[in-house]
Amino acid sequence: MTQKRLSFGTVALSVLESGFCMGGHYLREIAVLILVFVPVDFWKHEEITPLRLASVGGWSILILFCGMVCEWTSYGVKRGKKVWEQEEKA
Repeated sequence: MTQKRLSFGTVALSVLESGFCMGGHYLREIAVLILVFVPVDFWKHEEITPLRLASVGGWSILILFCGMVCEWTSYGVKRGKKVWEQEEKA
């Protein structure tokens, strides 16, 4: 039985794909946690003001957007990996 040899490029693209995908998941989860727990912390220790709530919402949306960009990048890397593998076969 022979095993298929993987090139460095294929492995590197696979690592990038999974890294961006997981990074996107982590950032989206962090955005939700910020949206939930920071206002609770304000409520418990400080005064809740509209400016603070808007700031929390803004940071959460910014982190959510960064997570979405990471996931979109992982899809692009996945497409690039398919092209790379097809070119190596040829």
